[in-house]
Amino acid sequence: MYDFFPHYRRAILEQLELSETCKYDFFGASSSLHGGIRGVDVDRLRSFVPTPCRYVLRRFLIQRRIAFIGMANRYDTVIYLANPYFLSTWISAALARIRGKRVLFWTHGWLQRERGLKRLIRRTFYALADGLLLYGRRAKEHGAMEGISRDKQYVIFNCLATEAALSVHSRRLHEVNSASSESIRIGNTPYVICSARLTKQCRFDLLIEALALLNRRGCRVKAMLVGDGPEREALSQLAARRGVCVEFRGECYDEDTLRVLTSNACATVSPGKVGLTAMQSLAYGTPVITHGDLDSQMPEVEVVLPGTNGDFFVKGSVESLATTINNWAAYKGDRSELARTCIESLVPFYTAEWQAAEIERAALGLLPRVP
Repeated sequence: MYDFFPHYRRAILEQLELSETCKYDFFGASSSLHGGIRGVDVDRLRSFVPTPCRYVLRRFLIQRRIAFIGMANRYDTVIYLANPYFLSTWISAALARIRGKRVLFWTHGWLQRERGLKRLIRRTFYALADGLLLYGRRAKEHGAMEGISRDKQYVIFNCLATEAALSVHSRRLHEVNSASSESIRIGNTPYVICSARLTKQCRFDLLIEALALLNRRGCRVKAMLVGDGPEREALSQLAARRGVCVEFRGECYDEDTLRVLTSNACATVSPGKVGLTAMQSLAYGTPVITHGDLDSQMPEVEVVLPGTNGDFFVKGSVESLATTINNWAAYKGDRSELARTCIESLVPFYTAEWQAAEIERAALGLLPRVP
């Protein structure tokens, strides 16, 4: 049960529908756009059940139909998007437990150790579930420190609905084998890329300052930002003042275009934090640069292996970011081997196949595969 299924959930939903063991129904709003994010084409799903949402005081969500799903006889297991601000989830999950159903929460889990009221609310909320579906190993470690049995925590990781990562893996490897290091340029200048909403949290201002520093040192690197958002105009003005070349491509969901733009970049740079952007970049054979303060990161940061398929810089440091970008812009190794390493780092964990299999293990009450 989701409030809204974003486009990047398409692959996992379709994979779950292929199951020969369990039958799934998907409950959520049928909106095509939510918070600037495009939704799944629900017409492609055989088992989608429209479930309208209503927000109270702009933050608390109510899905009236969801509240009674926990009592429905036809379901043995109910999986909820675990957001404590979804008031109907508290009611539905409690009713499901009373009826003897298995309750699972799909959640980031803990990104860092918590204290006070926030910790109490999360512990109380998670106590409604028989098991947690988590995005990463660090969340499981934090959960264990909170007293939750490891056998009740399933690390399902995360994945994108990109054909590059999910169904044409071998074709990507064939393409990168024929690539040359000269392809990672706009004209004669190497460029870095990031595909994300242009918000303050993404800290693209830090990227612009880092590129300005490199320019002053005689190391010219351009930037390409794929996406739109409230910070676009401010970032454009900052780039102009600093004399940095930034190409704003706007929103793009066309996979072939994203493949070309990303695979030809010397690195993806996500200065604020990194989520599914890391999956997209690695699927196209491009290393990922982000900050190394894991308590301020998203779970997907676990896929980044410093010096292998990307690197960490010191959070908030223009100097550190500039140095890290320059290292990858000046990369002298075999680009095809680097791309192969990036792509293969997604397998097997960051795929829809893994995610669906682990969700099914949780639904059936089997032990998790990641200890």
